[in-house]
Amino acid sequence: MAGGYPCPRLTEHVEQQLKGLPAKPGVYLFRGSRGEILYVGKAKSLRPRVRSYFQAGAGGRTTIAQLPERVADVEVIVTDTEVEALHLEQNLVKRHRPPFNVRLRDDKSFPYIAVTVDDDYPRVMFTRERHRRGVVYFGPYANAKKVRETLDVLNRVFPYRPCEGPKPGRHSGIPCLDYHIERCLAPCVGYVSKEAYREIIDGVIEFLSGETRPIQRELERKMKEAAEGERFEEAARYRNRLFSVRHLAERQAADKRAVGTIDVIGIAAEGDRAAVQVFPLRDGRLIDRYAFHLENVDGQDTATLLEAFATEYYGAAPSVPPQIVVPPDAGDTSALAEFLSERRGSRVEVRAPVRGEKRRLQQLATENALVALDSDALAKKAHYRKFGVRGLDGQDDYAALAEVVSRRFARVRDAAAQDYDESFAAVPNLVVIDGGKGQLAAALQAMQAFDLPRVAVISLAKRIEEVFLPGRPEPVLLPHDSAGLQLLQRIRDEAHRFAIGFHRQRRDAKARESIFDTLQGVGPVRRRVLLRHFGSAERFLAASQEELEGVPGIPERTARSIYAQLHKAGRA
Repeated sequence: MAGGYPCPRLTEHVEQQLKGLPAKPGVYLFRGSRGEILYVGKAKSLRPRVRSYFQAGAGGRTTIAQLPERVADVEVIVTDTEVEALHLEQNLVKRHRPPFNVRLRDDKSFPYIAVTVDDDYPRVMFTRERHRRGVVYFGPYANAKKVRETLDVLNRVFPYRPCEGPKPGRHSGIPCLDYHIERCLAPCVGYVSKEAYREIIDGVIEFLSGETRPIQRELERKMKEAAEGERFEEAARYRNRLFSVRHLAERQAADKRAVGTIDVIGIAAEGDRAAVQVFPLRDGRLIDRYAFHLENVDGQDTATLLEAFATEYYGAAPSVPPQIVVPPDAGDTSALAEFLSERRGSRVEVRAPVRGEKRRLQQLATENALVALDSDALAKKAHYRKFGVRGLDGQDDYAALAEVVSRRFARVRDAAAQDYDESFAAVPNLVVIDGGKGQLAAALQAMQAFDLPRVAVISLAKRIEEVFLPGRPEPVLLPHDSAGLQLLQRIRDEAHRFAIGFHRQRRDAKARESIFDTLQGVGPVRRRVLLRHFGSAERFLAASQEELEGVPGIPERTARSIYAQLHKAGRA
């Protein structure tokens, strides 16, 4: 023991390797007993960095828990500079995905818009891949939400098919809801020719390529034509589409003009979790906020987390800004700056500000990272809502579900009303229905009455945890240890807990109030008098005989009779 920390047990082979380490920049790989790569790191000087993992005492480098004792072999690759080591480290981490390296949760590439031009009836869709033949890609984009918003606007103007697969349509052979809400021309049943549909796709490609004036002129023409023909509802629809297209075109033009000015990064870590917030400022304006979570961070300092995050994030980003503002404890960022400069093709400055607006923004980014760390995947209980099903006779689960879904989405349209409720204002990205195919169908039918943007709907059946999707006869069976299924289970179980509590509350209240129906000498008038006096059925049941005799309007003889009846029934 030294300084209260035990020395990790090393094999003779590893001890000999540690003695022969060079004092040069490079990359080190820790391998397990089967030769598997456990961890990849880079160092300005390999000898002190690698040896620090296996030294006892508080003075050494903070190590990753449980890693040193699992190392059976140490491999090093010497480079000329620390920047070369950083490049090599990034490539090795991407290739091997070592279990002990810091990594971005839900590691994905940047989103694109894809047009499947080789299909007879091409699709326009969100994707994160960029390698298939016969597909035209637009992007990459930095924000998935904006891609989906763009697709929603495009589909309002260009009614391309939203169904999946190389061929349009469903097994039923009838047009889906999108046809009836003018989001699709139903090529599945031959309502539009291949040539006419191809013109729609050509318009999408033209718009995404930056040629936005033709569609704007076409919408203006249709709007005026409908207005002159006194088809005012149709003219209003074209007007709304025109406004959406103009807004989208202006935003695209702004994105192209803004090459990038500055990114502000905030980091918060606790235990084995860390959160990162990126504030991109373009032309001096904060245009968005990106949030990330990191895994395998236990024992890592801010400098290590920043380097691990920045190399992966900017290694796949559409662009790198000329300046990146980082936390004050980021340490020496010269190697990272040189790495990002090579990625950008011109100088990138990475620094921690000491005063002024940039320092304030960096502190704000760190505060947001702390908030994100405290609320990672937690339920927002302030937005829980209960619906008492009304107007249904008997037990009809499908009708009850349809009623609740309808009432929930009807409130979306009431966001500006006096009874505005924030919990109903936003349209969800995903609706999870408790049940199987029947419950899913009931929810989908109820949602068809509303002009909703793309909302994913699934159902989760409890028997063997089957996930049902619209249009698929067979369920999806997720692995029981998958994070996705565990999240769905937590959501379902929390909804059950909340609903059961609501049902018990209503049942108990109904049972307590039904007591009045069994009391002789207590009619509707005296019932109201008693409840008004005591305030609740619970306080009435707990009242003494003297308290009952003191109720104005209740004769003493009746009060004694009430107490005797309650006492005889064992309720007092």
